[in-house]
Amino acid sequence: MFSLIIPIYNAEATLARCAESIRRQSDKDWELILVNDGSTDESGMICQNLAATDARIHVLQQANAGPAAARNHGLEVAQGEWILFVDADDWVEEDYIKQYRAVATKPKVLPVGRTTEHDGNSLYLSQPMERFSSPWARCYNAHIIKEHLLRFPNELTCGEDAVFNLRYCQYVQSVVDVEYYGYHRIVYSHSLSHRNGPRVLWQSIEALEQCRNTMPYIAQSDFYNSFVQSRINIRCRDILNTLYPTAQRQQRIAWLRRLFANATMTTQRFTPQYKTEHQALTTLQRGHYAVADSWLQMGIWLRSKRHKSCTE
Repeated sequence: MFSLIIPIYNAEATLARCAESIRRQSDKDWELILVNDGSTDESGMICQNLAATDARIHVLQQANAGPAAARNHGLEVAQGEWILFVDADDWVEEDYIKQYRAVATKPKVLPVGRTTEHDGNSLYLSQPMERFSSPWARCYNAHIIKEHLLRFPNELTCGEDAVFNLRYCQYVQSVVDVEYYGYHRIVYSHSLSHRNGPRVLWQSIEALEQCRNTMPYIAQSDFYNSFVQSRINIRCRDILNTLYPTAQRQQRIAWLRRLFANATMTTQRFTPQYKTEHQALTTLQRGHYAVADSWLQMGIWLRSKRHKSCTE
């Protein structure tokens, strides 16, 4: 049996569509666990109504604690041999479970599919490097999760998915790419950097670096190392995008000192994209944080001016 776990917070507009896509599965051997994470809209009532229509649907209620805690709550009661995570904003195609049942034949294999992303205007297909950045379109063995007490880190609100996947991969023998795009993910225009402040993003960097330092298989694998490094670089850029141009100069410089405390950290964490950022990189490596801040601020101003001239 497959256990599908959906964390829910104020998802009244999309929850029914998501649940219905699971009820329409051609493979009928599943249970659906709806975890209502302290919603203040009608999501709780929708959950109860869904459970009343199908004995395979179960509802868990909890005070708002975030998606990591909601997924963990679902893991505690899941009865299936295999676990699939779905977000309440998203939906899956009718052969979703069937596709994963066909490849989930060995207990220590992690089947990883792809996602079709919708942003309201365009469609995007996920890339191989993204395979460990989220729990969607991944098929987890429940025995591995229970045996090793694997959970999403509740203390993180950003990057917890990648940390869970990295920990899980310690106990599998191989990862199987599934060329299947049956998971449809909604991507909202407001970015992660706008939803999370620097401190939240910093916690994600620390957790990823802890994984790299404590899990030998990461150091031994070029792919895993590249994945962790790419996540760290993205989170550092998210912090910079959050700080510039809104934060005060003193706050920006304090964060530059924290992020790029020495030349090694600067090289590992900062990947320049523009000429001004290459100048900033040189000064960061020398510990000249105020000068680097000026280069970064200048880059923001130049790109803003260029964008304005292109739209006039």
